[in-house]
Amino acid sequence: MILTVDRIVYVPVPKEVPTEILVRIFSYLHKDDIKCVRQICRDFVAASAQYLFDRLYVSPQELHLEILTAVSQHPIFSKYVREIVYHCSQFRSGFLLREAYEKEHVRLAVFKCRQESEMDEWHSRSCQHYDQQEDLIKADADSNAFYEALSKMP
Repeated sequence: MILTVDRIVYVPVPKEVPTEILVRIFSYLHKDDIKCVRQICRDFVAASAQYLFDRLYVSPQELHLEILTAVSQHPIFSKYVREIVYHCSQFRSGFLLREAYEKEHVRLAVFKCRQESEMDEWHSRSCQHYDQQEDLIKADADSNAFYEALSKMP
């Protein structure tokens, strides 16, 4: 299967295509296309791995640290990471105070026509993210995961 900008053209790929040729072909694909190509066969998984995880974005959030750890422990993906971008922005506790929340609630409700239940859900998730991030930072989990991952990657 060959992916083009405006349509999908199905072309049979013989099993004898050398990995080097597949690697070269995959170098022209966008990451979203590489994710699709990887689902075709094991040869494509191996040939496209270097284009999938060349850069990781990490922040002090539990999910990001889990992804960093998983990629660093993976026998194939860890070989191809060339850059780790650490985004150290933190949730602000002052924003989560009720008066700041209500001020933002009014602004968003006026400009985006948000329902109150949506705003309450948003506030609740923000408070959870803030608490989780604070716990990770206090436990030094972000820097520990970062240093452990770096030690496993070339």
